[in-house]
Parts: sequence; C-alpha cells; structure tokens
Amino acid sequence: MTFQWNDKARTLTIGERKGSYPGMLQKRQFTIVTPNGKQKVIEYNGQKMQVSIAK
Repeated sequence: MTFQWNDKARTLTIGERKGSYPGMLQKRQFTIVTPNGKQKVIEYNGQKMQVSIAK
C-alpha cells in the first residue's frame, strides 16, 4: 500500500492493498500523529481511502 500526503488539502491518501499471503490481516488500524501532537485513528480494509487531517 502507498501513502501520499497533500499538504495544501491536508489529506492523507492510503492506496489500495496489492497482493496477499496466507495469514495476512484483512483489516488494519493506523494511528496518524501530526507534528503538533494531534492523533487520528483510522480503520483500513485494503480499499483506497482519503483521510482529512485538521490543523
């Protein structure tokens, strides 16, 4: 999976998962932490998603 940050829009795009292997987690939880200490927890299920991160 790829991660791409857009600073102007303050969005994080997590790309679609590619590939698989036996025992692979189908869902993951990510904790996004900004430099100012704000945190946002997201659930990722392998689909491309975009997350807005407020200042």
